[in-house]
Amino acid sequence: MTPMFPAVRYCADYDADLIAGEIEKAGYKTLALPGEQMMYHGFAARLKSRLAGVSYGDITEGLDLIKAVKSEEDITWIRKACAMQDQIFAKVLEHVKPGMHDYEIMAYSSYLSELLDGETGYFLGSSSPPGTPALFRMKPHHGRRMAAGDVLVWQAENSGPGGYFGHLC
Repeated sequence: MTPMFPAVRYCADYDADLIAGEIEKAGYKTLALPGEQMMYHGFAARLKSRLAGVSYGDITEGLDLIKAVKSEEDITWIRKACAMQDQIFAKVLEHVKPGMHDYEIMAYSSYLSELLDGETGYFLGSSSPPGTPALFRMKPHHGRRMAAGDVLVWQAENSGPGGYFGHLC
């Protein structure tokens, strides 16, 4: 196992070289790439340049169809994730008050997620005066202070225990 860090330039070549070496050693001539459109460019470009003689296919849609089928265990974990998000939302509703910054609301949401065994993710949203759209903003844009009567959009983008996601907004 090798740590990967896309923000560090040499990691793109390093990771691709490690994978290309294994593919070359195995003698594979065809690769089916899932989610190629989501790979970071430096990695995908290096992999394809290293494996110039290999042909490629896209299996994303086929994998998406398989992932859509959930076992009873999957459904149990998804329900736990959704129950966790319901608990977080209920506590956030009790916590939010005029004068708070958007970042305080989102940080509190993250804190609750950690306490309830959330595994990954973040919370999106923002406040705004009535009649002005409240947008799905990320952390750098959470500096606004809420006033009485403002609206808040809040969205959970976090996974529950077991790593499964629900979606609550």
